[in-house]
Amino acid sequence: MTDIQFFGTTQEFREVAARSPAWRSISEDRRAAASEEFRHHNGVRKAAIFARCNSTFDVLRELEEQQGFSCWDWVMACYQEQGRGQYGRQWQSPLGNLCVSQLLPDFPGSGEGLARQSLSEYRNLLPMLVVGVIVGVLQDCGYPVLLKWPNDIVLAGRIPGKAGGLLLEHRNGSLALGLGLNFAPVQEFSHLQKANLQETNLNGPGQANADLPVLPIVSLPWPPDNQDSQFSLPDLWQLCSDELRRAWQRWLQLDGPSLHRQVENILAFRGEMVQFFEFETFSEADSNQTPRVRCTHGCLHGLGAHGELILETPTGFQHKLRGSLRPIDS
Repeated sequence: MTDIQFFGTTQEFREVAARSPAWRSISEDRRAAASEEFRHHNGVRKAAIFARCNSTFDVLRELEEQQGFSCWDWVMACYQEQGRGQYGRQWQSPLGNLCVSQLLPDFPGSGEGLARQSLSEYRNLLPMLVVGVIVGVLQDCGYPVLLKWPNDIVLAGRIPGKAGGLLLEHRNGSLALGLGLNFAPVQEFSHLQKANLQETNLNGPGQANADLPVLPIVSLPWPPDNQDSQFSLPDLWQLCSDELRRAWQRWLQLDGPSLHRQVENILAFRGEMVQFFEFETFSEADSNQTPRVRCTHGCLHGLGAHGELILETPTGFQHKLRGSLRPIDS
């Protein structure tokens, strides 16, 4: 059971419901039926839906401190204006996209049900395992999506595109996820593409990087094929959240190779030729030099023990821990 509260004016939610089919079923009657105060009972999860906020991550942390939000409680926003992406970059998202953050169980320690030899694999693979659960729910809804290493959701096809991304944050013994998924028409936020995809510029902010290929931003159609027009973004996330809770318990019983297989089964571009872009490293004496990007071509073989990519290249297998992955155009 989830206790949902809504934060925003009646006019704001009327505008949201009128403009976005993904929010159309969030009627005044549904909001009026919501409880006025969060219930603090065992087994009742809490959720907050904001008409507008800067960052669902920040709001979630505030509610954790002030309202007793705990594991599996979540925050969603119709509009998010200052979301955070990978490496702390900002991500703006318009009405119609899914913007949600949720508290998760902390990393397990030895003796908490997970085999000792699997602890490191579990922690390294966790972002990909979480994305894998969301990918599975989306696939069940009819969306042909896959995991793009390390934490993106891509729409598969002849010309793949980025449909969303996930961020995990660990702070003071508390683990939380932040997820953005595109459902709004692309033309409504195409002007944000350059700003939102700064992570593809490995030379850093303000550095020219015209030769670096990027995946186009794409949107998933709404509603899903197997749902009616009353299905909403909170309903979709409830499916993801419920499946994530079930998966969490299964993961604790699996060994490292089994965890790897769960990720590799939904890994985009596996067995295909890809480009991998990474910074060249400099000695401390050369630290003032402008970073250069090294590109490696190879076949995406799979994942290593630390969650890194394994590329099969003409000179042998290479393990890649940090960088940017792009398919080679066929």
